[in-house]
Amino acid sequence: MTIDDRYPLSESSSFEVGLLKTSLAKIDEKTGSVKWTLDLGKGETKGLLLEYSVKIPKYSNLLVE
Repeated sequence: MTIDDRYPLSESSSFEVGLLKTSLAKIDEKTGSVKWTLDLGKGETKGLLLEYSVKIPKYSNLLVE
């Protein structure tokens, strides 16, 4: 099984996004792509971790789409 996700990337130099932690994922820092490849048995579950930070200037407006 392959699971694809993304973390946000900033188009502005005044906004800072940093990838903090992932659990055994392949990361593409240019696109923000995060990919996990898992082998799960019937009824088996697995937790995945994707943690990032976003820093913005104090009085800025942030639009999340």
